[in-house]
Amino acid sequence: MVHEIALTIKPTMACNMYCKHCFNGKLLKSSKQVDLESVFRFIDIAASEFKDIKITFHGGEPTLAGYDFYKSVFAHETKISKKYGVVFTNLFTTNGLLLDEKLIDLLIKYNVLINISFDGPHNDILRQDTKYIISVIEKVQKKGARFRIFCTVSAPSLPYLKETYDWFKNKNWDFKILPIEPRGCAEKNYNLLMNIEAFLDKLEDLYRIWIIDNSCKIKFYTFQEFANLRRDIQFKPYWINREIALNPDGLIYPFGRPNDMHFCLGSPFDVEKISECFCNKNYKKLLFNMKEYAKEQCKKCDSFHICRSVCVYMSYVYGDNPESLQYECKMSNGIFNRILKVNDEIIENFRSGNMEIYNDFVKDSFKSFLAKE
Repeated sequence: MVHEIALTIKPTMACNMYCKHCFNGKLLKSSKQVDLESVFRFIDIAASEFKDIKITFHGGEPTLAGYDFYKSVFAHETKISKKYGVVFTNLFTTNGLLLDEKLIDLLIKYNVLINISFDGPHNDILRQDTKYIISVIEKVQKKGARFRIFCTVSAPSLPYLKETYDWFKNKNWDFKILPIEPRGCAEKNYNLLMNIEAFLDKLEDLYRIWIIDNSCKIKFYTFQEFANLRRDIQFKPYWINREIALNPDGLIYPFGRPNDMHFCLGSPFDVEKISECFCNKNYKKLLFNMKEYAKEQCKKCDSFHICRSVCVYMSYVYGDNPESLQYECKMSNGIFNRILKVNDEIIENFRSGNMEIYNDFVKDSFKSFLAKE
């Protein structure tokens, strides 16, 4: 029996910031907000079946739901946790504009990991209110909240990737870099889209810097994930049948991404268990569509043994544009090839006893891997 489930709750698709690359695009025009009864029911049926529940609040901009909404949701989680012995892990993805002291304190009280979308020293390229958001993040940091930054890299910021890394190090802000993708608002904005090989060159160069950077004391999530890539271990093997979403209309969808709108799984009041959703005809249809795309996309991919079509599946839930799917495959395959090449070098150095140059995270990751040989 699987004891873990990842829920996404999207209180609203409205947003108070216009980001030039937003993958939701025109979906942000909706101002509908989910009702608390649907949220409670969604949590209840998950808790009756799973012991570890990760909930990500997303959108749109989730802070628009307001303080009282989250106070009620977290209080309900506490009640359900005591009733069923469930462990809740909460994540909150926001642009930061409405993160006031009252809401920050509430998120701290419930140990929520706050994901703030912010692009460091080049934030003005894609987003607005840079100086204000910096002050908000500094407030979050000063209060001792758990937080990390999601930093999107685009064509104009790519040449300064190392500068971006140093900037986050100096701020002492944990972060993750996300390459801009041709979806939503960015789909036809060719000034923002990157040349894949140019991105891979910069990414590999910075990865080689990071693995030996003993001065890096922050969590660089992207590269920490890369350091765990191995040629004989599947990337993200547990993805299907592990995620489910509640949208602002009060209905359940497979992943809470834009293309999910075509695969509604019904109301949380229509099912007794979350696992019933994975047997829904629309869920099966989604899986069939993804597998059909994967047959074509993956047959010539030399990273298939690692990816097992996950990059196609993850791309498809955002949209079924063939060009975007091909872009995602080419990007993912390039990343796997570049990073695994570096990781092979690290493994050889470890086997030769040359491991002291690496940072502590790399040492721990590769020592653990080699100990199993």
